[in-house]
Amino acid sequence: MPRPTSLSEGKTSNPQEVVTFTQRADGSSDWHAIGDPIMDGCSEGELWIMEEGVGEFRGTVRSDNGGGFASIKRDLPLPVDASGFEGVELLAKGDGRTYKIGLRQQHRF
Repeated sequence: MPRPTSLSEGKTSNPQEVVTFTQRADGSSDWHAIGDPIMDGCSEGELWIMEEGVGEFRGTVRSDNGGGFASIKRDLPLPVDASGFEGVELLAKGDGRTYKIGLRQQHRF
């Protein structure tokens, strides 16, 4: 996918990687699965680190017991000053279904 090349209002077009999919030597990562079992649901999901920088989310969403979501999340290690940037770029490959991506500026879910 080509990177943006135009500048707008003094904003930079040079991308800065903030978050990626990596794991430690012990197999752990900073990504956490969150599903509807926190609301008595039956959905589940997990993140697989396929190679350095590539993550694959796999899950099953079930509406049993009023549930219906499976997700992953990761907090940024430090606050990021994004005032010099003009947008967020996410590289993703999907399966044709609709998914939701959320960004928050607070350290709570």
